Amino acid sequence: MVQLYGRDVVASVTRPVAQLLGYRRVHLEPGQSVTVELTVPTTRLAFSDRTFTRVVEPGDVELWVGTSARRDAEAVTTLVGDTVPVTNTSPRWTTIDVR
Repeated sequence: MVQLYGRDVVASVTRPVAQLLGYRRVHLEPGQSVTVELTVPTTRLAFSDRTFTRVVEPGDVELWVGTSARRDAEAVTTLVGDTVPVTNTSPRWTTIDVR
């Protein structure tokens, strides 16, 4: 199973140490490999701020593939721009492509 986790490093409120952003079960034969591409909308990192508004804030986000306890591959990205409120029409689902 491929699992993608994220962590908002500098949010204005305390955030979880690990947040599951997406996953895909992949069955492989011995010696077989595939590429798994996960497209994650920034709204997957939304949280309720101090006014109880669902928002996405700019700042660094740690990403890793593995489990919540084990990191097999890691990266850091930075969300830029203003704090954005999340609405009912905001994209919420991670999409996955296996090749």
